[in-house]
Amino acid sequence: MDNSAGHATRRLSYRLSRDDLVACEFQTAKLDFPLKAGLTLMIGAVGLIIASLPPTMDLTLWWITTIGLLLLALMAGIMIPTWRVRRRADRVVAPEGETILEVHETHLVETSGDIRREIPLTSISDVLFGPQHVFLQRKRETIIVPIGAFADLDEMNVWGLQMVDAVAKARRRLPQELDPR
Repeated sequence: MDNSAGHATRRLSYRLSRDDLVACEFQTAKLDFPLKAGLTLMIGAVGLIIASLPPTMDLTLWWITTIGLLLLALMAGIMIPTWRVRRRADRVVAPEGETILEVHETHLVETSGDIRREIPLTSISDVLFGPQHVFLQRKRETIIVPIGAFADLDEMNVWGLQMVDAVAKARRRLPQELDPR
């Protein structure tokens, strides 16, 4: 891809923080098989414990125990995935200093510190919108563009929609057998 292939149509400048990385992990997190299996086993275990409560148990105590166990399972079902996402975000290092993202007709140019790279628009598989971010998802990475790169939320959302259109337009120009998705 040629660097001189046209001038940038938009230039964004921003700094990424740990909060941006956590937001990205939450936005792109998926329930993988081990987590689904673990949560299913936990619910099954709670069911077995409830089923094994003695039939002679006082009805009020039975209901208190049952509700307590179900609440415990619910809390674990919320806390474990949240903990896993935060742990994954802790492993990712936010780039030092300012990041510049230039939008060209067929590609993006991202510059962070001494690292400059070109990203074909056709390599973007999805554009996701968060409350304070636009996420450009690729196969093995996500480009995070925080609201700080824009004047306000409306400008961020308009830019995100423009990226959706730009990615679709770039793909229409690409022969099907060359599509990197």
